[in-house]
Amino acid sequence: MHWSELKEWLARGHEVGAHSLTHIPLTYCSDQRLCQELLESKNILEDKLGIEILHFAYPFGIFNRRIETLIREQNIYYTVATTRRGTNSPKSCTYRLYRIQVHPGFRPQDVALRMRAAERFGWVWRLRSAGKYAPARPTHLFDEIPQEVISDYSA
Repeated sequence: MHWSELKEWLARGHEVGAHSLTHIPLTYCSDQRLCQELLESKNILEDKLGIEILHFAYPFGIFNRRIETLIREQNIYYTVATTRRGTNSPKSCTYRLYRIQVHPGFRPQDVALRMRAAERFGWVWRLRSAGKYAPARPTHLFDEIPQEVISDYSA
């Protein structure tokens, strides 16, 4: 994506997170290289987009205790996503979050159903209770969905 496209995404309510500088498996990095991968990607995004980057996704979903500890102790990111499928609860570790899979072939009501399930399991509550910004649901996902469809699937 181009910077202008990312800025348009932000204007529509999406969030942008980091994914490392060079997309290498972080477990193979020295401590110095690991810090570079984590911090430079964050700094570039923040500089170009003018926002604070709070979220990260492990390249290839690969991580270990050393990486998680560094992110946690240095307070580099608030949430970190893995490639593991599933939902999160208020007790989930925010440095090992599961993902809700959404694919291009999904119908709007499929997305609405998955988002409602995620909301019901409480991951939004955890972010809100910690004082971090998180909308009750990503409203941009619902812009194109007729209200009656959302009502049918989110009750």
